[in-house]
Amino acid sequence: MEEIKFDTRPIFRKRRIKFLEVAAEKVEPDTNQVHLVGGEVIEYAYLVVATGVKMNFDIVDGLNPEEHKINNIVIPKLAMKT
Repeated sequence: MEEIKFDTRPIFRKRRIKFLEVAAEKVEPDTNQVHLVGGEVIEYAYLVVATGVKMNFDIVDGLNPEEHKINNIVIPKLAMKT
């Protein structure tokens, strides 16, 4: 099967969206901060986290939607609250 892919960087740049392809160690929704691997801490207004096809929210501290600090549209009971 042939891979289907395209470069999304121009789309993000056009809309002034900063795309970081880096692992996060911790998300702090109360302060809008993400701690990245390597020690860098970034602040955000809006944060989109792609966890892959198998949702594994526990892989990053502070990312579990059951803690009611982030929104989730994939899990039906949480999507209704979003």
